[in-house]
Amino acid sequence: MSAKRLYAFIVFAVLSFNLYGQSGLTVGKQFDNMNNFKGAFYDLSDPSGVNMRVGIWGNIQFPGTYLVSERASVMDIISYAGGLSASAELSEMKILRMKADSSYEVIKFNYSELLWKDDLKNFVPAPKLAPGDLIIIPGEPRLFWREYLTLGLSVISTILSITLSIIYITN
Repeated sequence: MSAKRLYAFIVFAVLSFNLYGQSGLTVGKQFDNMNNFKGAFYDLSDPSGVNMRVGIWGNIQFPGTYLVSERASVMDIISYAGGLSASAELSEMKILRMKADSSYEVIKFNYSELLWKDDLKNFVPAPKLAPGDLIIIPGEPRLFWREYLTLGLSVISTILSITLSIIYITN
Protein backbone atom coordinates (compact mmCIF):
# COMPACT_ATOMS: atom_id res chain seq x y z
CA MET A 1 0.00 0.00 0.00
CA SER A 2 2.77 2.48 0.81
CA ALA A 3 4.57 1.62 -2.45
CA LYS A 4 1.44 2.67 -4.39
CA ARG A 5 1.27 5.94 -2.47
CA LEU A 6 4.98 6.58 -3.10
CA TYR A 7 4.52 5.83 -6.81
CA ALA A 8 1.49 8.17 -6.98
CA PHE A 9 3.44 10.93 -5.23
CA ILE A 10 6.38 10.58 -7.64
CA VAL A 11 4.07 10.69 -10.68
CA PHE A 12 2.26 13.72 -9.28
CA ALA A 13 5.56 15.51 -8.54
CA VAL A 14 6.95 14.82 -12.02
CA LEU A 15 3.75 16.01 -13.70
CA SER A 16 3.54 19.16 -11.58
CA PHE A 17 7.19 20.06 -12.25
CA ASN A 18 6.66 19.44 -15.95
CA LEU A 19 3.54 21.64 -16.03
CA TYR A 20 5.27 24.39 -14.06
CA GLY A 21 8.29 24.28 -16.36
CA GLN A 22 6.05 24.74 -19.41
CA SER A 23 3.89 27.47 -17.90
CA GLY A 24 6.25 30.28 -18.94
CA LEU A 25 6.28 31.82 -15.47
CA THR A 26 9.23 34.12 -14.82
CA VAL A 27 10.65 35.70 -11.73
CA GLY A 28 10.16 39.46 -11.49
CA LYS A 29 7.53 41.83 -12.78
CA GLN A 30 7.26 42.22 -16.53
CA PHE A 31 7.08 45.74 -17.96
CA ASP A 32 5.69 46.68 -21.36
CA ASN A 33 8.79 48.49 -22.68
CA MET A 34 11.39 46.45 -20.82
CA ASN A 35 12.84 43.66 -22.94
CA ASN A 36 15.31 42.24 -20.44
CA PHE A 37 14.39 42.89 -16.81
CA LYS A 38 16.87 40.37 -15.37
CA GLY A 39 19.91 41.38 -17.41
CA ALA A 40 21.91 44.54 -17.73
CA PHE A 41 20.10 46.03 -20.73
CA TYR A 42 16.87 47.95 -20.23
CA ASP A 43 14.74 49.17 -23.10
CA LEU A 44 12.86 52.33 -22.11
CA SER A 45 12.85 53.74 -25.61
CA ASP A 46 10.27 55.97 -27.24
CA PRO A 47 9.00 54.12 -30.35
CA SER A 48 8.03 57.35 -32.07
CA GLY A 49 11.20 59.34 -31.27
CA VAL A 50 14.96 59.28 -31.44
CA ASN A 51 16.63 57.02 -28.88
CA MET A 52 20.13 56.57 -27.50
CA ARG A 53 22.04 54.13 -25.35
CA VAL A 54 23.34 55.42 -22.03
CA GLY A 55 25.13 53.41 -19.36
CA ILE A 56 25.08 53.91 -15.61
CA TRP A 57 27.54 52.24 -13.24
CA GLY A 58 28.38 52.44 -9.59
CA ASN A 59 26.29 52.81 -6.49
CA ILE A 60 22.90 52.52 -8.14
CA GLN A 61 20.15 49.93 -7.66
CA PHE A 62 20.12 48.56 -11.25
CA PRO A 63 23.32 49.42 -13.13
CA GLY A 64 23.47 48.67 -16.81
CA THR A 65 22.82 50.03 -20.27
CA TYR A 66 19.56 51.86 -20.91
CA LEU A 67 17.96 52.57 -24.27
CA VAL A 68 16.16 55.86 -23.63
CA SER A 69 14.72 58.83 -25.44
CA GLU A 70 17.15 61.55 -26.48
CA ARG A 71 15.29 63.90 -24.12
CA ALA A 72 16.24 61.85 -21.03
CA SER A 73 18.26 63.64 -18.37
CA VAL A 74 20.71 62.31 -15.80
CA MET A 75 17.94 62.39 -13.19
CA ASP A 76 15.72 60.34 -15.50
CA ILE A 77 18.40 57.68 -15.91
CA ILE A 78 19.01 57.57 -12.15
CA SER A 79 15.26 57.15 -11.63
CA TYR A 80 15.04 54.42 -14.29
CA ALA A 81 17.94 52.64 -12.57
CA GLY A 82 16.00 52.43 -9.31
CA GLY A 83 17.65 55.35 -7.56
CA LEU A 84 20.90 55.76 -5.71
CA SER A 85 22.11 53.29 -3.12
CA ALA A 86 22.81 54.44 0.43
CA SER A 87 26.55 54.49 -0.28
CA ALA A 88 26.37 56.83 -3.30
CA GLU A 89 28.55 59.95 -3.20
CA LEU A 90 26.50 62.70 -4.85
CA SER A 91 29.25 65.30 -4.88
CA GLU A 92 31.54 63.26 -7.16
CA MET A 93 29.24 62.07 -9.95
CA LYS A 94 30.76 61.91 -13.45
CA ILE A 95 29.85 61.43 -17.08
CA LEU A 96 32.38 59.68 -19.28
CA ARG A 97 31.91 60.85 -22.87
CA MET A 98 33.81 59.82 -25.98
CA LYS A 99 34.84 62.76 -28.18
CA ALA A 100 35.10 62.78 -31.97
CA ASP A 101 38.85 61.97 -31.87
CA SER A 102 38.14 58.77 -29.80
CA SER A 103 39.53 60.30 -26.61
CA TYR A 104 37.42 60.50 -23.49
CA GLU A 105 36.17 63.52 -21.61
CA VAL A 106 35.18 63.37 -17.94
CA ILE A 107 32.40 65.76 -16.95
CA LYS A 108 31.96 66.13 -13.18
CA PHE A 109 28.76 67.32 -11.54
CA ASN A 110 27.43 67.63 -8.01
CA TYR A 111 23.88 66.73 -7.00
CA SER A 112 24.42 66.92 -3.23
CA GLU A 113 23.40 70.59 -3.28
CA LEU A 114 20.14 69.65 -4.96
CA LEU A 115 19.22 67.26 -2.16
CA TRP A 116 20.66 68.95 0.91
CA LYS A 117 20.60 72.71 0.40
CA ASP A 118 17.68 75.11 0.15
CA ASP A 119 19.63 77.76 -1.75
CA LEU A 120 20.29 76.58 -5.31
CA LYS A 121 21.97 79.72 -6.63
CA ASN A 122 25.24 77.88 -7.32
CA PHE A 123 23.64 74.63 -8.50
CA VAL A 124 24.87 73.53 -11.92
CA PRO A 125 22.81 70.71 -13.42
CA ALA A 126 24.45 67.85 -15.27
CA PRO A 127 24.95 68.46 -18.97
CA LYS A 128 22.61 67.09 -21.60
CA LEU A 129 23.29 63.41 -22.24
CA ALA A 130 24.75 62.24 -25.52
CA PRO A 131 24.56 58.77 -27.09
CA GLY A 132 27.10 56.41 -25.54
CA ASP A 133 27.56 58.41 -22.34
CA LEU A 134 28.45 56.50 -19.19
CA ILE A 135 27.21 57.93 -15.88
CA ILE A 136 29.43 56.92 -12.97
CA ILE A 137 28.09 57.12 -9.41
CA PRO A 138 31.01 56.62 -6.97
CA GLY A 139 30.67 55.79 -3.30
CA GLU A 140 31.88 53.74 -0.40
CA PRO A 141 30.02 51.33 1.84
CA ARG A 142 28.80 53.11 4.94
CA LEU A 143 27.95 51.59 8.26
CA PHE A 144 24.95 53.03 10.06
CA TRP A 145 24.23 52.78 13.78
CA ARG A 146 22.30 49.53 13.38
CA GLU A 147 25.29 47.89 11.66
CA TYR A 148 27.59 49.06 14.46
CA LEU A 149 25.08 47.75 17.02
CA THR A 150 24.80 44.39 15.23
CA LEU A 151 28.58 44.06 15.00
CA GLY A 152 29.04 45.02 18.66
CA LEU A 153 26.37 42.59 19.87
CA SER A 154 27.91 39.79 17.81
CA VAL A 155 31.34 40.36 19.35
CA ILE A 156 29.92 40.63 22.88
CA SER A 157 27.82 37.45 22.49
CA THR A 158 30.82 35.53 21.13
CA ILE A 159 33.04 36.64 24.03
CA LEU A 160 30.27 35.83 26.52
CA SER A 161 29.75 32.37 25.00
CA ILE A 162 33.45 31.56 25.12
CA THR A 163 33.70 32.81 28.72
CA LEU A 164 30.69 30.76 29.85
CA SER A 165 32.04 27.67 28.07
CA ILE A 166 35.40 28.00 29.84
CA ILE A 167 33.67 28.47 33.20
CA TYR A 168 31.44 25.43 32.59
CA ILE A 169 34.36 23.22 31.47
CA THR A 170 36.61 24.16 34.39
CA ASN A 171 33.94 23.49 37.02
